[in-house]
Amino acid sequence: AELRRKLLANGIRVGFVASEERFRERLAKATIEEDVVETFLSQASVASDVSRGKKQIPMRLGHRYELSLGQPISGSHVAMLRADGETIGRTLSNAQYYLAVTATQGSGVKQVDLRFRPEVQHGDARQKWVTSESAVRIDTRRDTWSIPELDMNVTADEHDTLVIAAAAPAKGLAKHMLTGTDSNNDQEQVVVVVRVAKVPSAVDRL
Repeated sequence: AELRRKLLANGIRVGFVASEERFRERLAKATIEEDVVETFLSQASVASDVSRGKKQIPMRLGHRYELSLGQPISGSHVAMLRADGETIGRTLSNAQYYLAVTATQGSGVKQVDLRFRPEVQHGDARQKWVTSESAVRIDTRRDTWSIPELDMNVTADEHDTLVIAAAAPAKGLAKHMLTGTDSNNDQEQVVVVVRVAKVPSAVDRL
């Protein structure tokens, strides 16, 4: 309940799907059918700010993965974060929002602990030298605003479906992270649907 209140204060809703079949039906009804122009622009990756599609990610336990929530937002905007009774604002340039996902072994059989952390890459790309045992390479990346205050830690069973979406009306951090506009300048929402397809057993990890 405490985590839900903290996320709602930033306009984010999270929950497990009780009936996946009914959820899929409602989601299909809420999706506006694309016209020919919209479909073409979407295939050309110029139609919308938000990300679309379905992706299966083979995740190794303890490794970090990034889920992009949309295209970079051109120009500057102010992102507001509500945490620990305070409001924090940051001005971000060409920001791109992500969810960093880390999976670890759960305590039960066929369970996995998932941590979702909102992050924002922003500003200009910068180069720096990175050394390793075998070589020196150039790493190019942008500044990252990591937000541990909004960590979403959940325990999921195999075949569970988790949904992350913006509250209505969109507000706070979710207004930039989970919404966007299409080619007609109409408002769109990002709904992140995460289904745990398979949890490795002890034998699988050998």
